[in-house]
Amino acid sequence: MLIGQKNLLIDTQGNWGNTLTGDSAAASRYIEARLTKFALEIVFNPKTTQWNTSYDGRNQEPDNLPVKFPLLLAHGVEGIAVGLSTKILPHNFNELIDATILHLKGKPFTLYPDFLTGGMIDVSEYNKGERGGKVKVRAKINKVDKNTLSITEIPYNTTTGTLIDSILKANDKGKIKIRKIEDNTAENAEILIHLHPGTSLDIMIDALYAFSECEISLSPNACVIHCFYRRKNGAGKRPFGQHCNFYHRLFSSPKKEIRSWKRKKNRNKNLRQH
Repeated sequence: MLIGQKNLLIDTQGNWGNTLTGDSAAASRYIEARLTKFALEIVFNPKTTQWNTSYDGRNQEPDNLPVKFPLLLAHGVEGIAVGLSTKILPHNFNELIDATILHLKGKPFTLYPDFLTGGMIDVSEYNKGERGGKVKVRAKINKVDKNTLSITEIPYNTTTGTLIDSILKANDKGKIKIRKIEDNTAENAEILIHLHPGTSLDIMIDALYAFSECEISLSPNACVIHCFYRRKNGAGKRPFGQHCNFYHRLFSSPKKEIRSWKRKKNRNKNLRQH
């Protein structure tokens, strides 16, 4: 669903949910999807994709998908595995194209995350996306009149619902004082915060950043798996070591690993018999 909501690889039809409000998509029988022209060009290009016969020999299926575009950086990814984890933040499409051209020319480039939900970002401690770095993301808060603020862009990994809940909790705890809050989000985010007369708008904006999810901190950890090795930030190879014995057994099946696995299996079988 998230891939379809980004409108890059999948051309969607029907209710696919809303990344701003967090509303889920309709049931699969009510929605349709097809690959975009961009996806057909960079993912299933016959010049770069290797095809093998399917299990029954009647069809062809791709052996792998050698994407001609840095899709991992465009979409971002987050997950954990045995002894390692990754969190790569999404990036801007046009900036990725420019950075790719500079990289192919051997020229230096600078690339920072960009988010579908908008907002403002502080990348002073980004650390090239490696472990230990962090970025601060803020909502975009505008002054409507002397008693009203509006939020038109929200931080990444939040929704209008969670953002409103954090503001109401801060109000209940006495951290901020608001009169009421309205959610008018449709195609674009719009949250109206009505203040009591005489409240300073600048002080309220600072308080929203300090005590609600109008400002959050993200900790990236750029780590990918490549040929049974862990690569961080595209530099150097670090072997998995003991953490990847399972992956080696699954794909390469070295004889030593198979013998070790059989001994453990027989030992467990004998224990069950006793």
